[in-house]
Amino acid sequence: LRKIVHEAMEALGGVSTVTLYAIDERDEIVLAAYEGVQQPDQMRTHPPYSSTVVEQIVQADEEVYATDVTDKRPFRRSGFAKRENIQSVAAFPLTSGKQRLGCVFFGYRRRHLFPDVEKSALKLFARLAMAELLYERLDRELEKKKQLERYTVRAALANEFIHRMDNTLSGMSDHIEHIEARVVGDPAIIKRLERLRIKGEDLVSLSEDFKNRLPGMSRDDQRELQPLGPILVQIVEKLARDAPEHVTVTPPAHWPSLRYPIDRPLFEILVGHLLTNAWEAIPAERQGVVAMTLE
Repeated sequence: LRKIVHEAMEALGGVSTVTLYAIDERDEIVLAAYEGVQQPDQMRTHPPYSSTVVEQIVQADEEVYATDVTDKRPFRRSGFAKRENIQSVAAFPLTSGKQRLGCVFFGYRRRHLFPDVEKSALKLFARLAMAELLYERLDRELEKKKQLERYTVRAALANEFIHRMDNTLSGMSDHIEHIEARVVGDPAIIKRLERLRIKGEDLVSLSEDFKNRLPGMSRDDQRELQPLGPILVQIVEKLARDAPEHVTVTPPAHWPSLRYPIDRPLFEILVGHLLTNAWEAIPAERQGVVAMTLE
């Protein structure tokens, strides 16, 4: 990611800063790479999901171009723009299908127009960053698969995990083909896409192997004593952001302070399965609430 940011700084004329944020395995926004920043110690390494500019771009459906940051939401209140004297900015949400992977900002200390040719170049680097983040996401999913091999689980729960994984892989494959069609002839991007394709094929093979051996599997139970409250906070906050617009997810008023031996990956799948089943039962034409209680 640092290399991609550096290449963008060198290739894009007039760009003063490039900052790239990723969503990590805990579903937290993290500062992944940057260049050209004069006051890096003032930057948040973990911007919160609240009202920050970063969070709004992560959740956006398309890129945003601001010739004058003082006239364009959400940049007019940006602390970063004021500190770094940013006059113009281009911001891109980095997504793959419905998966939000992060966002990238290109800042200019002089007022800047965005002709179509330059927009295409900016989009190219944004897609390159997206592909790299997708590759890292695949790496994490592969590790999660390997961990699952060591757990004792019910066949139904394991099948649920595999079903969701297969859907993820299908979406990733479609997105790789889409990028490939847009960047014909660029060897650097083609090389990264090939790495991404190989990683996806490895994950498909592992998934198929797991399916074949699932009926007779016997694994050791790998539970760790962990505080239940903070884990549930992260899980429910993520699910609340993923819920349909007509559904409100309501967490418990008070989280338990107890520590409990749990398999975190499987616990996340189980809670997610329960809540998504609940909101999928609510018709789209009606407003609904999924309330979570703990006893």
